[in-house]
Amino acid sequence: MKKLIAISALTLCLVLTGCNMSGGASQSSSENSNGMAESSSLTNAESASAKSSDSDMFTDRDREIGYDENESVKITLNGDSAQSSDNSVSISGSTVTIKSEGTYILSGQLNNGMVCVEAQDADKIQLVLDNANITNSSSAAIYVKTADKVFITTAKDSQNTLSSKGEFKAIDENNIDSAVFSKEDLTLNGAGTLNITVTAATE
Repeated sequence: MKKLIAISALTLCLVLTGCNMSGGASQSSSENSNGMAESSSLTNAESASAKSSDSDMFTDRDREIGYDENESVKITLNGDSAQSSDNSVSISGSTVTIKSEGTYILSGQLNNGMVCVEAQDADKIQLVLDNANITNSSSAAIYVKTADKVFITTAKDSQNTLSSKGEFKAIDENNIDSAVFSKEDLTLNGAGTLNITVTAATE
């Protein structure tokens, strides 16, 4: 079962396309200082209630978008492969597996690949997307398999894309069906832009 995804202080764009899609809907809203959408027509009482609910939903750690670049593990995405000098990162072809708690900065482009988090149950992982573009033709671009919690943070002023194209194919016992798929708690935050695109399979 996929866990709740919390989104705080992040410019996020979701796109779903495909030949078997008919119709659609759009919604426009403003954002408060925490990046949470709110309606301009709220009464004072409703606004106070919304702020209270916001505080209950997000922890201080969820709101924290900072990181120490010098203490972070850098992963460079190079088309069909990737590079990292840290032994907590395993790279096999275009699959990058993160195995230990820490902060990981991803930059570059990964074609038909995946960043997989397969850490210990008590490990907290922060993935910093710094102008990262990850595509996968048949599975998730980011797959959180095991961890305590994962934070996906967009670096300031960065433009990032996670996309899945085509029909999803089983790679294990989990029914992966999105560009970002997590079995554990997941928070999206940051000061950059994240575009998530899923192309629906055609009939």
